[in-house]
Amino acid sequence: MEEKKNIVQVPPLNTALQISIDSDELQKRTGTIWTGFAHVITGVIGAGVLSLAWSTAQLGWIAGPLVIVLFAAITQVSTILVADCYRSPDPANGPTRNRSFIEAVRFFLGKTNQTICGIFVLESFYGCGIAYTIVTASSVEAILRSDCYHDESHEANCSYGDNKFMLLFGLTQIIVSQIPDFHNMAWLSVVAAVMSFCYAFIGFGLGFATVVENREIKGSIGGIPAHTSAQKVWLVFQALGDIAFAYPYTQIVLEIQDTLKSPPAENRTMKKVTIAAILVTTFFYLCCACFGYAAFGDHTPGNLLTGFGFYEPFWLVDFANACIILHLVGGYQCKRKKLVLELRKYVVNMSGATTERSGTIWTALAHIITAVIGSGVLSLAWSMSQLGWIAGPLTMLAFASVTLTSAFLLCSCYESRDLDNGMHRNGSYLDAVQRILGKKSAWAAGIIVRINFIKLGIVYTITSSISMRAIQRSNCFHSKGHKAACEYGNTYYMLIFGITQVIVSQIPDFRNTEWLSIVAAIMSFTYSIIGSALGLAKVIENGDIKGTIAGVPTSTAAIKVWSISQALGDVAFAFPFSVIFLEIMDTLKSNPPEKVTMKKASIMAVFITTFFYLCCGGFGYAAFGNSTPGNLLTGFGFYEPYWLIDFANACVVLHLVGGYQVFSQPLYASIEKSLAKKFPNNRFVHEDLKQMPALRLNLLRLSLRTAYVGFTTGFAMIFPYFNQVVGVAGAINFWPVVVYFPVEMYLVQKNIVPWTRKSIILRVYCFVTLLVILFAFVGSIKGLIEARLS
Repeated sequence: MEEKKNIVQVPPLNTALQISIDSDELQKRTGTIWTGFAHVITGVIGAGVLSLAWSTAQLGWIAGPLVIVLFAAITQVSTILVADCYRSPDPANGPTRNRSFIEAVRFFLGKTNQTICGIFVLESFYGCGIAYTIVTASSVEAILRSDCYHDESHEANCSYGDNKFMLLFGLTQIIVSQIPDFHNMAWLSVVAAVMSFCYAFIGFGLGFATVVENREIKGSIGGIPAHTSAQKVWLVFQALGDIAFAYPYTQIVLEIQDTLKSPPAENRTMKKVTIAAILVTTFFYLCCACFGYAAFGDHTPGNLLTGFGFYEPFWLVDFANACIILHLVGGYQCKRKKLVLELRKYVVNMSGATTERSGTIWTALAHIITAVIGSGVLSLAWSMSQLGWIAGPLTMLAFASVTLTSAFLLCSCYESRDLDNGMHRNGSYLDAVQRILGKKSAWAAGIIVRINFIKLGIVYTITSSISMRAIQRSNCFHSKGHKAACEYGNTYYMLIFGITQVIVSQIPDFRNTEWLSIVAAIMSFTYSIIGSALGLAKVIENGDIKGTIAGVPTSTAAIKVWSISQALGDVAFAFPFSVIFLEIMDTLKSNPPEKVTMKKASIMAVFITTFFYLCCGGFGYAAFGNSTPGNLLTGFGFYEPYWLIDFANACVVLHLVGGYQVFSQPLYASIEKSLAKKFPNNRFVHEDLKQMPALRLNLLRLSLRTAYVGFTTGFAMIFPYFNQVVGVAGAINFWPVVVYFPVEMYLVQKNIVPWTRKSIILRVYCFVTLLVILFAFVGSIKGLIEARLS
């Protein structure tokens, strides 16, 4: 009889699996329901509990508790679903364990979803680390202030800086971070969980005592009243964000589950753990939130234990803040361990990156969104104000249609038949022009395309510097008043952006910018939504929709004509991705065919961007009417909430860092490829620097790309005029790149005979768009000259 192996029956996780578990592995995973419970409590009850009383004060007595319960229910459902993803069948290697959230996403949903998910997860851990550092410093300061108020009276000036306490917390984390792995953190989680119970219990105990002392329950059903309905909406949104922050542990469910022993099955234990943990934490959250609001009403502090709603007993306030500090030391480590692990995996994956075409519809969509939604979106409200309520939206739809038509035409130009070598892939716009239309057309297109890349680099440099300056101005206006003289130059910020681009430009080729495009696409969505939301909030605050059918009136008809032409140039600039269309298409895998995938991605991208454009342009014009600023986020139509304007402009900057590269990388590749062919044995061109082998850096790439960034930065310093430069940039090559060459290539590729119906339609289409773009170009040049001479 065969010797029995150490086999345990694991109940089904969607399907029945029999898992053979090595005895050594069992010794490594020794966690129980109690250690799992401690890990979860440490992950859940953190800095978020301190703001729940304030959140309830904004939402009121009905919505506040209901929202807390709702987020608890969502977290519970999420953790139960994730717990069942710990084990999964692998056809090649047998059953496997998904030891992290990102591993599970990759196994079930694929590599692309893993990349997108990884960005969000890493951002979450990083954000929690920042929040924990801030809260810990506040708690240390609160202890000193509490003692000061006790000794000198509640009216004393007891103020201390945060920086030294943040440094102290950072030094502590450097030491604690040396704990080898997550399995060895059970004791730390147990201590942290005990601390979290202590300060949560003290918080609602002090609130309860204050309610008894007041002999009344303060607060109202509608929450704290605000001066305007728009302000109330923003406060409610912030309260929802604070509550959402209080339930952040789905990302570490599988790491905690991987510490549990089996039997019993890990998913069964984990589900019991999460149910118990959510019930306990929600009870404490409701107690802290409700007793805090009942105690202070409309004066509820943002942080229940550091905002000094409570002064006495001072020793209990000190003890509660000490518990916060100890708890966040453990909570920081729960987040930090995962962040470091995923970053290590990412570095390993990047070091082994290949140049295989593995793109999908989602990576293509991310590349297009990055290319399309750029600095142009910020001028659309101004363009709408010049064109009016009818012509404005129709113009945007017309340019969107032209862009989508161009994309469909270019799809047919990706593959072309070569009499000598058969089918050939045209991996760039210029390759397609040369193979289909010949060398003369390729020479002309090459000049136009390179001008397009250069002018985009210039515009992105100008816009980024304006957004960075706007952050500083926004803070100045908030501190000193809206009438303050908050003027700052652009040059310093242009230099910062230029130095950043010199570094980022060393990315070897376009396929390695996938992660950059995804980050940039997220940023573009973010600031577009913020711009639209600020406009909508302003419309609600105003109580009416501003603007007219004809747009902003002018003193003469000639001025109106020139304003309209510049507005057309600005709108044309907002839809520029035909020039890199084939580069994006060349990153796609062949199954399904690239043509099919790219058409779907183009339709989705143009539909999404046009929707955002109409929202930004429409809401901006409706909010400001004839006073619509040239740049929606930097022209200071909006002053408050200043932090949201700062965040939106920060997103603009991050997006344009990626957008600059999306357009610059094809130019780099084209020039470097040409030089490599011309000088096949030149060490300057071909040999990588031995001092930095991991970067694949050579002197040609370093000098060429640095010189290019220096040129675009210098030109931007000479002409730092946003609306005028955007108008010229939009008009200067929209027609040849987006209309003329795609039409000509399509006619040749499909062998369409002249004077046929399709040929005539396409020729008329070319002629009409040429007239519109010439009109826009002349008006934009006039505006740029006037701005420079004024």
